[in-house]
This record gives sequence, structure tokens and C-alpha cells, in this order.
Amino acid sequence: MKRILIVGLLALASVSPSLAQSWTEQSFDPAVGSRWVVQVESHSEDTRPNGSQTMQTRTRSEMTIEEKTPEGFRVTYVHRDIQVDGASAASQIMTHAFRAMQDVVVRGVIDSGGKPLRVENLAEVQAAMRVVVERSVAGLDAEQKLQAMIKQIMTAMLMLGNPDAANVYMAELPELALGQNTGLQPGEVRRWTEGVPNPTGGGALTSVNTLRIAQTDVSSGKVRFVLTRDADPEAVKQFGLSLIKQMGVATDKPIPPRLVEAMKSMSFSLETETQIEVEGGMTRLLNESSTMTTTAMGQTMTKRERKTVTVSPAS
Repeated sequence: MKRILIVGLLALASVSPSLAQSWTEQSFDPAVGSRWVVQVESHSEDTRPNGSQTMQTRTRSEMTIEEKTPEGFRVTYVHRDIQVDGASAASQIMTHAFRAMQDVVVRGVIDSGGKPLRVENLAEVQAAMRVVVERSVAGLDAEQKLQAMIKQIMTAMLMLGNPDAANVYMAELPELALGQNTGLQPGEVRRWTEGVPNPTGGGALTSVNTLRIAQTDVSSGKVRFVLTRDADPEAVKQFGLSLIKQMGVATDKPIPPRLVEAMKSMSFSLETETQIEVEGGMTRLLNESSTMTTTAMGQTMTKRERKTVTVSPAS
């Protein structure tokens, strides 16, 4: 009996450090005056029956913690550089948009968990975004009415007021904040529904999200989260229908009934998984992969995208 007790105590002692020490989430609390470089690299491949297109994007932004406030932090966020490789219209629009925003200082406020709340110099930033819209539309090879429709949609998406403007003009911070001050414990799963306004005026685009802890390090406090998003297929289908209808009005051309029927019978899926690694309470690495599949009229189109976001101290 005594021998069994000794063996049991030895076994308990061998695992006691992991049992006695429970993981504690560290708070998001960057030092005032600290400067951070946010780099994003993405690669997308759009595969269709008639071929495929790829696009690679690399951006670099800088964030400075200016002041700690009762709400959280006052920051400056500046887009410094963009490189886009790809021949699609989307790549051209992105290049125009980022270059117009290059070196424009966004003075913002984020909450205690790093989530953007508002842009304080909103009028100045919106002036830069007007240039974005004008340049992007002028570079499109499209009829005048179609250009006007695209301009209307881009204006609705980019010329925003607070708090939506904060999420657009400090682009990566909302997603980085998902791993900060979560309050989650190992084994717990958080679920919520997220809605994104439809710029065409239809119903919101929605997704069902889950967030859980995948791995913790008791000694360092590091943690890795896994976030999954599943888009609502019906909401995306309605978005596509409303966009096609607007294009028909803009070009003064009737929408082919066959195209409308194809959209109505379309099947759609969008799945996203994101790995979020947090150190010292701040997200330092984010890896995201998404797959969008659309089937219509017996043909399938697939778009795959990989995105990596790194946050590091500025040298």
C-alpha cells in the first residue's frame, strides 16, 4: 500500500507544474510611445472554367501608441507601402486606393482591447478617400453610367462616418483585436454572428463565427487562437442579385433572364480559418486561409486566398 502511495505521489509530482499553474491571459497594454510595424502579405488564386488569375499583395503600415486614455489608447496609423502583382481590375483598384492613402496620418482611438473606435481627423482622411474613388473610377474601361454606379458603391464602402470609418482606415486592427483581451479560457468556445452592411442597399452579408483557444504556454503567457467564419450563402446570393440589377440599370440594358435564373439557382460557400498568435497581450502573427466556391449553370468557380499579418516593434 505504501509503495502504491509513493508511486502515486511521484506521478503527481511529475505533472504538478502544469496542474498547479493555470494559464492567465495577459492584457493588451502597449507602452505609450511604442511604434509597431504591421505587414500584410496575401496571395489569391481565382480558378474559373476558362482559366485562372492570381494576385499577390504586400502592404506595410505603422502604428504609434500616442496616449493611454480612459477608453483605451490614442494612436496614429499610417499606410507606408504597397506592392500588388496581378493583371486583374481588382489589383488596379487596390493599387490606386493604397497609393492615395500612402503617408496619410490617421489619428484614431482604440479601446482597451485594441479595437478601433473612431477616427479623430476624419475630414482629412475622407478628403484622401475622395481621391481614391475618383482615380479608381477614372482608370476603369467602362461606360459612363456603369462608372457612376461603381463610384456610388465605392463611395458607400469608403466614405464612411465613425465608427465604421475606424475599421476601414485602420484596416488590420479589427482582426488583430480578436485575439486581445478575449476573456476566453482553455476549452471554452465563443460563437457570434457578424453582419457586414451591403453597399448596394440590400440585406447585410452575415457569417457565423467561432473563436477558441488552440494552445497556451503557461511560462510565457503566449496563446494561439483559432477563428472560423462561415458566410451565409443566401445573403451572398442576394448581394450578387442586387449588384447585377444595379449594373443593368447603369448600362440601360435589360438583364438576361438566363443570368437572373442562374444567380437564383447558384450554390455558394465561403469558409475562413484564422490562426491568431498573441504574445504579451498583443497579436503578433495572424495566418488566414479562405476558400470561396460558387457553382452556377453547371460550372464551378473557386477562389482561394492566404493572408499573413505580422506585428513587430519598429526599429
